[in-house]
Amino acid sequence: MKLLTRIVMGVAFAAAAWCPADKAQDTHVGWIDKMDCNGKWRAADRGAPQPLRAKTDLYRFLYPGESVRCDGTGRMTLRILDNDPKTISRLDGWCKILNEEALCEKEKSAKPDGKAKPTPDEEALTTFGRPGGRRRGFGSSTFSPAAESTVRADKLVIRWNGIPGASRIILRFTDKYHGRLWEQADVDAGARQLVSPEARLALAAYRNQGGTSPCSLVLSNGGVAQPDVHFSILSADEERALDSDLAKCAKKSGLSHFVCRTYAFAHREMWNDAAEEYESALKLEPASQELLLAALTAELNVGNAARVSELKAMLPAGAKAPE
Repeated sequence: MKLLTRIVMGVAFAAAAWCPADKAQDTHVGWIDKMDCNGKWRAADRGAPQPLRAKTDLYRFLYPGESVRCDGTGRMTLRILDNDPKTISRLDGWCKILNEEALCEKEKSAKPDGKAKPTPDEEALTTFGRPGGRRRGFGSSTFSPAAESTVRADKLVIRWNGIPGASRIILRFTDKYHGRLWEQADVDAGARQLVSPEARLALAAYRNQGGTSPCSLVLSNGGVAQPDVHFSILSADEERALDSDLAKCAKKSGLSHFVCRTYAFAHREMWNDAAEEYESALKLEPASQELLLAALTAELNVGNAARVSELKAMLPAGAKAPE
């Protein structure tokens, strides 16, 4: 069964300088999966051809109306929705990106007229790298759990940004009625993260006893509390469904594997886990502008200040960072 995948998270990211401004809000239908030829791209049929670069344009998203071609020797492979990968060469000429396929010169469309209802896999692909919704990050020093996110109790890691002047902090989980579920005092503020088996057990016990969401994480420093971070706990049934989805993702390779996993987390509002998948996808090709911008936006939305600074420093000249 062909699966390609999807993702939803915060605001749609700003496109790099080479991408037309109006494309920032459009829906891509795939990406350039491989390229070892002299690639060209144009925004429209009469647009001026622009060169494609083997590293920075790898995994570049493709939008309806654009065209790509492969000059010289070598090949380019396109991934469009849930179609089989399409490999093109110089002989194929310009290949235009349509709503459901890439159609090269002298080819006849294999798709029927009219847009079919998208499959879950097509929705997964088209929303990958296009977080939607309001910005969540930087409302509090704490960014894991992310504000308004859902967490898996047995895997939760508490993380926070640097707190000027703080040496020791207090961390506390409370229920929706502000009752204390767990607390740990005298935590090293400089560690910026805490893995607490006791905290995980407390959240799981609360859920198993019928406790309702949202819960809250409170971080305080010398009696001064940061804004509460509200989050929900994944139910036992939801955990089993997540495990089933991730098992399907394990059968995929390349970017499709991470698209699948990111969607599995993001459509459950597991923003921290989804951000980790964007980061993992970036390792496929650290020079890819599309993957770098997607990872940067994901970290912006959860509020990971240190990582946002690192990723912004990696942006190539001419690329516009999301704000």
